[in-house]
Amino acid sequence: MSDREKFKAKVKEYQIKQLNLKETKFKISDPFDLVEDWDCYYPFCDEPGIYAIFDEKWNLLYIGKASNNSSIGARLGTYFKNDEEGNYKPVDSIKSWGGEPHYIIAVSVCKPFEAPSLEEYLIYNLDPKSNKVGKNIQ
Repeated sequence: MSDREKFKAKVKEYQIKQLNLKETKFKISDPFDLVEDWDCYYPFCDEPGIYAIFDEKWNLLYIGKASNNSSIGARLGTYFKNDEEGNYKPVDSIKSWGGEPHYIIAVSVCKPFEAPSLEEYLIYNLDPKSNKVGKNIQ
């Protein structure tokens, strides 16, 4: 199973096992290609939730959250900027992620306070290369 498929499966599992829902309520975006879709809005850009960043081969690099006073678009805007020609350019701080970000999948949650819990669950279960917080939960 690819990292992309594992990610989607774990989001669904979280809702059923951790939230005791009979059906899933969180919305999962279609993949956002940082190169091809750069001139479009990020998925669920004005909503709270979590986002997963993958490299070109769909290896999971990083999971982040947007909750309470933030949005998915605002958080992603701290990682990716425009270069001089208006093309996609990652900020220098993500060069340590162990891969070049290429795809984003976002998950919109129902309530902002659900984002931190979902983020921790996914980091613990999927062990992304660049996340440090959440890996030592017992």
